[in-house]
Parts: sequence; C-alpha cells; structure tokens
Amino acid sequence: MLNGREYNRNLRSAVGTSAAPYGFSLAVWSTGAVTMSFRDTPDPPQILLFVIGVVLAFAMVGTLTYGGVRGYSGGERHSVELWGNFHIPAVGLSVAAAMLVGYLVTNDFAWFLSPFISTAVYLLALGLEFTVAEEKEPEHEQAS
Repeated sequence: MLNGREYNRNLRSAVGTSAAPYGFSLAVWSTGAVTMSFRDTPDPPQILLFVIGVVLAFAMVGTLTYGGVRGYSGGERHSVELWGNFHIPAVGLSVAAAMLVGYLVTNDFAWFLSPFISTAVYLLALGLEFTVAEEKEPEHEQAS
C-alpha cells in the first residue's frame, strides 16, 4: 500500500540526490548546444576536445578544492534550502561563459575552451550558491 509520508520522504530523497547531476547535466548540455550554434556539429575529434575540456576543468577545481588528487570526495553532509538546488545562477553563468567563448574563439579550440570554462564556472558558482542556501544552525546552537 502506498503510504503518503513514505512517498514524500522518498521523493525528497530523489530530488535531493538528483540535484547536482541535474544541474551539471543542464550546464554541459547547454554548453554543447551553445558551442554547436557557433561552430556547427562536431566531428569525433571535436567531441573528444569537448570531453577533455569538461574532465580537466572538473579535475582542476576538484584538485584545488581538496588540495591534491589524493583527497576523498564527498565532503561533509550538509543540507541546503530547496531553492539552492535549482542551479539557476550556476547554470546561467556557465552558459553565459560558453557564449562568450563562442563569440571570442573562432577555431576548433572552442571545443576545448568552452566546456572547460563553463564547467569551472558552474562548479565555482554552485559552491557559492550552496553556501548561500546552506541550512544554518540557529545562533543559540552554534555557541555550544
């Protein structure tokens, strides 16, 4: 039998655990679409440049954040207010970065640079977005 409370708890879990992949998917897909609008449909080497750009930016931000490649990802568990999972600023800024690259870079280097900058901007902006939306402990609990 479907229990409304259990369903709501599980739906909240689904929304919460899907938030980061949802935002990153929007950012990467939009970056690809923007880059194609400036550069046309990519060939396999250009697709590889795109993938390398995403991976290197992710690795760069992660390495800087963790102080090296040997850190353990996952970090501390924290809660953010629901609006912090909408990713509007992070996705918007990453797409704007991709558009800027599209206007400024008129050769195949755009297939690397656009996802590299877009991914870095997305992750940095999302960190800020999560910081602003993070659930804070009440003042009286912080003092103890």
